[in-house]
Amino acid sequence: NSVFINPPEGSMGYKTGDRATTFSFSRVMAAETGQEYMFKNSAKELVNKMVSGEKDSGVVMTYGITSSGKTYTMEGTPSQPGLIIRSVEHLFW
Repeated sequence: NSVFINPPEGSMGYKTGDRATTFSFSRVMAAETGQEYMFKNSAKELVNKMVSGEKDSGVVMTYGITSSGKTYTMEGTPSQPGLIIRSVEHLFW
């Protein structure tokens, strides 16, 4: 679950000496992943561990370019709630 990026020759990063960056992720989901699957396989485990005291903090983050679905993943829609709504519902219902 890592992405290795080399700046293109001629880019500012290349000119300043940056040659490689590795980004690691605990989970990577496909673009067609549904909201329920996303919650059950990411945030739900974290919410459970925090409630049980196994973890005292945690972060769920979305990352991507403009219009890639970050807000949709976190907030969702009325018919397909996102991670925030599903996490709150899991806590109280």
